[in-house]
Amino acid sequence: GLRDAVCRARDKAEPLNIANLVWALQEALSWRSGMASVCERVERSCDVLEDSLDWAFTQREERHRWRALSNKVAAGLGDVAAARVDAMLWLHNSGGLQAGPPN
Repeated sequence: GLRDAVCRARDKAEPLNIANLVWALQEALSWRSGMASVCERVERSCDVLEDSLDWAFTQREERHRWRALSNKVAAGLGDVAAARVDAMLWLHNSGGLQAGPPN
């Protein structure tokens, strides 16, 4: 490779074939600019992933909060009323009930 060519030229005191050196430097610059672009895309992807994880964590915490609150409320109700509340919450959480006015 290039290193061998440089070493041979040095050891034999011969001129170095500059075309190889120019090509190697052009390749290095090409890789460098390409890597900068790749790093920018990776950083944007990481930001999107981090936002998604934050959203998922918030949703999970909200479900736990509502579950604890509903358990606390249901504990003070009779069995039939508690079962109705549990059914409504289950429907709401599974997407069976939508918040807001009907379409």
